[in-house]
Amino acid sequence: MLRRIYDGSMIAAGDDYYRGKIGAYMQAYGGGYEFCRFYTATGSLASGNIMLFNASAVAGGVFSDKDEFQDFIIMNCPQTVELPRGLAERLSLPGYDTLHRTLFLGEVGDFTQSEEVEAGLDSPVSLPQMFIILNSCFEGLKYDLWYTDMSHRVRHGITEPLVYKGCSCISADFTAGDCVYVSSVATMLGARGNGYAQMLLRYKALKLRSKRKQLYLWADDHSFGYYKKLGFKPVDEDIMFVRK
Repeated sequence: MLRRIYDGSMIAAGDDYYRGKIGAYMQAYGGGYEFCRFYTATGSLASGNIMLFNASAVAGGVFSDKDEFQDFIIMNCPQTVELPRGLAERLSLPGYDTLHRTLFLGEVGDFTQSEEVEAGLDSPVSLPQMFIILNSCFEGLKYDLWYTDMSHRVRHGITEPLVYKGCSCISADFTAGDCVYVSSVATMLGARGNGYAQMLLRYKALKLRSKRKQLYLWADDHSFGYYKKLGFKPVDEDIMFVRK
């Protein structure tokens, strides 16, 4: 049975992306907001959690009652649903398309440009400028929602945004164990071709390696070749549901 929870003691421990993201948002927001709600699956074979955050859902862990889980998603109707591939393949969600993603491990390789990157990093980071970069690359972003969430996670030490020369950015979204999950990789159109995003990713991966941590990121099929060309290593796959 799924029931709502209000504190982190009922979040299933784990270093995978899904449970890590749910735990990070619980740490950042707690369980008292209606726009950020957390649920747990109870039962002898269940140890899963679901997070509903604005128009998105994330699920991780074990759900023994597939039908209950499926009905829960259909009833709440989130715009996107992130969940492990094994669980996704068991579901049938009317009104949703599927998006295949690949999880990459960020390999550093030979990188000698750390000083150059550090010299070009925006400090302090301007989140409005970062939004301008992202908005030039991705459709459907809403500034108020994005800024409120990003600034909140930054203030709570969950997320680290990096902006290079005011035109390229990445975001280290959260840490789960030794894994740091990165997203928001973007470069403004006029600055593309200079390798700025690649430099940021390698720089961050190198910094993490010095702390015995590793960089991971998700890529859809459209961007798969870019990260493969960088020498990043595919380590997992999943299926995201996207509402039509």
